[in-house]
Amino acid sequence: MNYLLAKTFTERWTLTGKKALLTGATKGIGLAIAEEFLSLGAEVVIVARNQDKISQVLESWQKFDWQALGFAADVATFESIVVAIAPLTGS
Repeated sequence: MNYLLAKTFTERWTLTGKKALLTGATKGIGLAIAEEFLSLGAEVVIVARNQDKISQVLESWQKFDWQALGFAADVATFESIVVAIAPLTGS
């Protein structure tokens, strides 16, 4: 992407003030989406099954000064979903 197009895109699109809960965000498409949302100013909560991988991802984002929360949960169960969304709902 050329500089002018990149500048126009980032000035036009912002997620500042928005919150996002992303599952499977320690690799692949979920990770790419989380990083894009963070770069656009969103508050991000990532959820995956492996807490060690979540910690590694959160640590890697520190070099970009991105702040996010991460929780280990299996979103196949209702109880885990409730725990995962609590930080977004203030519960």
